[in-house]
Amino acid sequence: MLFFIGANARPILKTYSVGTENIEYYPHFGKKSATSESFEGYAQELLDAFAKDQEIRLKYVPMPIKRLYISLIKHQSIDFKYPDNPNWTPAIKQQVKVYYSTALDSYIDGTFVRIDSPIRKRSDIGNLGLIRGFTPEPYLKEIAAGDINVYEYTHSNLLLQALVAKRIDAFYINVDVATYQMQRDQTLFQQIHFDPQLPYVEGDYHLSTILYPKMIDLINEFVKENPEFINRLQYKYRVKHQVKDKEN
Repeated sequence: MLFFIGANARPILKTYSVGTENIEYYPHFGKKSATSESFEGYAQELLDAFAKDQEIRLKYVPMPIKRLYISLIKHQSIDFKYPDNPNWTPAIKQQVKVYYSTALDSYIDGTFVRIDSPIRKRSDIGNLGLIRGFTPEPYLKEIAAGDINVYEYTHSNLLLQALVAKRIDAFYINVDVATYQMQRDQTLFQQIHFDPQLPYVEGDYHLSTILYPKMIDLINEFVKENPEFINRLQYKYRVKHQVKDKEN
């Protein structure tokens, strides 16, 4: 996938676009903070290594979560989407064939509360905070019934601050993302925590495409042939966890 112009010209790499979520979801992917502009983290390093191996170039295109699906499914204006999952928004994918890579990363999305909070079960939550566009799967029934009010925030650090200020009872987010934000402000560790007895979901992040299924085969092969590299990345970004406790 190399192109040359003239005998002494440097090679031009074929470029593919990867639609990404325009949010702070470091260390998994996205921005480190509200002031960051680049796509960073575990996924960026993994995908860039794959691109180098294949002698291609990946251009990351951040956009709001809902627009990502429109770009991938309806307009097909992006070559790939990351992250994606076969279980996400299945209704809008019924008219097209979407190809998914093997799992490139795993995640735990869970519920955080204040350490001094009396909340012990989901029915205790009246106001739930979310990143804008994020789907709180375990709480959809209560939200639809009007038992839980949803408050959306554009930045993950604002979500944490809202909980500390008691503007919300809890928030639902990726555990590693919240932990990273708490590490940036150590005082937050003394005020909020992930409660595994409240609802959480475990799953995987995949790369998806409609246009280039053969590239999916290639990244699957890359992951299979480079387990030590993947393990080093997981350790570097601390994105490999298991939760022992779960509500019954």
